[in-house]
Amino acid sequence: MKPSPSAVSQAFKSLKPHVPLIKFRKGSGTSHHVGQAGPTPSPVVAAAAARFPSAPATPLKQNEAYQLPSIEDWQLPSRFQRRPLDEEEIAFINRGGPDKL
Repeated sequence: MKPSPSAVSQAFKSLKPHVPLIKFRKGSGTSHHVGQAGPTPSPVVAAAAARFPSAPATPLKQNEAYQLPSIEDWQLPSRFQRRPLDEEEIAFINRGGPDKL
């Protein structure tokens, strides 16, 4: 038995619009509601602006990203530097992994 077209249209009218339960910080793609304040700068952007003089003083637009200067290997603190490879590790890499069984 098929539902009548008026019953189907009545069912669609009673549906509420979907409201997502998860709120993402960036990239929502929706405009802000009237009366709400615009996006506030994140603490990371504020810290970058304080640390690097070339950082923009104004907050970034919604789909913009701020690129921090890259850090070279020699600039890393010792706790983040790679340890040197020993001969056993070099041989393991050169043979392509573990021994075949």
